[in-house]
Amino acid sequence: MEVQDDEINLMDLWKVIWKRKSLIIALTLSFAILALSVSLNSPKVYEGEAVVALPKVGISFVETKTITDAMLKEVKRGNPLGGFEETLIKKISDIRIEQIKGSDSQFKILVSIKREPYAAYEVFNKIMAYMQGNEYVKKRMDIEKKAIERNVSETRQTIEMAEKTRNEAVRLMSTRNPVGFNPVDLDVRIGELKAKLTGLETNLSLLNSYEFISGPYIYKNKVKPKVRLNTLIAGMVGLFVGMLLAFALEGFEKRRTEI
Repeated sequence: MEVQDDEINLMDLWKVIWKRKSLIIALTLSFAILALSVSLNSPKVYEGEAVVALPKVGISFVETKTITDAMLKEVKRGNPLGGFEETLIKKISDIRIEQIKGSDSQFKILVSIKREPYAAYEVFNKIMAYMQGNEYVKKRMDIEKKAIERNVSETRQTIEMAEKTRNEAVRLMSTRNPVGFNPVDLDVRIGELKAKLTGLETNLSLLNSYEFISGPYIYKNKVKPKVRLNTLIAGMVGLFVGMLLAFALEGFEKRRTEI
């Protein structure tokens, strides 16, 4: 009996759908055509990506976000800041800065740009120039650079003194005068100091501010608008609305008949 009732109910539903098929089809097509029209007339949006290395002076990603957030907030509002011209701001759809999972020395910059994908390169360069020119970053870089240069100078002086001492010890030993220590031990110490100096000079040469280590590069395919997906979703919404309206009208007509 329940199966028969279910069949009757399904048949009633199908009859309502078939009766109001013109309405349902019209709404489905209307929603789909509207979405298609809007999508085709919306500006194409392209996305670019760059991987950036943090400065080797202990500046964290959180500090970097603090440095850039104020600028990006103003840029998104349409206010020129950090060298962004008004014409460039109008082309920007979105800018995001994201930490790379598992890395404490790198992060990503993601730029979404309207119509002109290659304008994204200019956006990347503006962001990089802003970060590198930040007073806090420059001060940290200057402090670290001076500290390493001071250490390099002191290490060189220590090496020179140690070499003089070693040479004097060798001279004294050649005259058979005791020196009170083994010059070989001093040679080992000089070797250690020279290795330290090499490391310091390497650190000094690698002391850079923010820098691109991958990209920036722009994806060839647009990320927005997704014409097919938007049209399909709108069509399904139109179908759903059409069916709800069909059942509502059918119910309304039955109540009128009963009255």
